[in-house]
Amino acid sequence: MRYLFFVVLAALLPAAGCSPSSTPAPQASAGARAAAVPADEPLDPATARAIVASTDSFMRAVLSGDAPTAARLLTTRATQRYAADPSVLQSLGMQVERFNVGEVRLLSPAEAAAQCLVHEPGATAPQELCCLLKREPAGWRVCGLACDAPGAAPTVISFEEDPAAPAASPQFVNESPATGGSARTAAQPSSAEVR
Repeated sequence: MRYLFFVVLAALLPAAGCSPSSTPAPQASAGARAAAVPADEPLDPATARAIVASTDSFMRAVLSGDAPTAARLLTTRATQRYAADPSVLQSLGMQVERFNVGEVRLLSPAEAAAQCLVHEPGATAPQELCCLLKREPAGWRVCGLACDAPGAAPTVISFEEDPAAPAASPQFVNESPATGGSARTAAQPSSAEVR
C-alpha cells in the first residue's frame, strides 16, 4: 500500500519539484533546494498539520468534483494554468467510501509529499495517491499529484506544467566561438561534418 508513496519520494528527492523538467521551480530557491531534509528528521507538528490540512481540503474537493475549491489550494503557477485550462482539475472518477491523509514527508524546506488513501466501496485495499505540495506565502499549496495504476508505473501529474507544451529542443555545439569558429547546432550543422 505504501509502495507509491516511497516510489514518488525516491523519484522526487533528487529534484524535489513538481515540474517534469530538470529546471528547479522558481518558487524554491537554490538554497532551499540544497538544504535537503533528512528522512529520519522528525517533522515539526505545526508544519505537518498545515500540510495535512491543505492536502485533505484539496483531495476532498477534487474527489467531490468541487474544482473551484480545489483551485484555491493550488500553487500560484498551477492556478495560472487552471485559469487558462480548467480541465486541469478533472474529477478522478472514484467512488469514495472513506478518505484519509497518511504519511507526510518534507522533500526540502519548501516542498512536501503527502500520502492519500482513498477507500472505494467493495475494494479490498485503498487506492494510494501522493499529493505534492510547495510552501508559498499563502501556505502549503498543491503543485501535483501522483497515482498508481495496477500493473503500470506510477503517473505524476503536474498542475504547473502543460504536458502539451513543446519541450525545448536540445542544442549541440560543435565548436566554441572562443576558438574562432562559429557555433553549430544539430539543426544547422557545418558543411564539413560527416553525417
